Amino acid sequence: MGSGKGKTRRGRATTSGKPTVSSGPSSRELLMNRQAWQKFVKEQNLSQVKLVDYYEAGKQILPPKGKDGKDGLREYLAGEFFRDLISVGVLRPPTGKKAEDVSFVVAAFGTGLGAPSVLNMHVAPSASEKVEAMEVLMYPQRYFNEKMKLGDPQLLPVINTLTAAIEKWSAEDWQKFIKR
Repeated sequence: MGSGKGKTRRGRATTSGKPTVSSGPSSRELLMNRQAWQKFVKEQNLSQVKLVDYYEAGKQILPPKGKDGKDGLREYLAGEFFRDLISVGVLRPPTGKKAEDVSFVVAAFGTGLGAPSVLNMHVAPSASEKVEAMEVLMYPQRYFNEKMKLGDPQLLPVINTLTAAIEKWSAEDWQKFIKR
């Protein structure tokens, strides 16, 4: 499923229909999503494969961004991971969108020398939307780095966070969750 190892198998997942209001994903849904990812990783024997290797990040031209020059890598890995979560059925893209409509950008959270970074999810807007970004994950460097492996349990909370973000984005009251 990684860009170099099966990107062509990646489905063009889309959803349609009226957005629904939700108070967030249920604990059952979160558990099922985590289990679906773990099953995929186990069946494909990917537990010990690093994200950078699986998504062939070394072959990509990634802009050196951020304090350590690695935010471009983090954005790339987050995007590829997200698309794989959709392609294996762990997540559904926001209502009426395709996986390709979603991108990620690492930004500073606050100002100052020790300001942490945050991963923002961008969804390509339709003509009626004026959406910039939704903050979805603090400290993306913890998860999207050169050492993280596909089977690492630290990725499971990321799946929870992305599940909740998609639900919020798809809900009728999504505007209160959006950073303008």
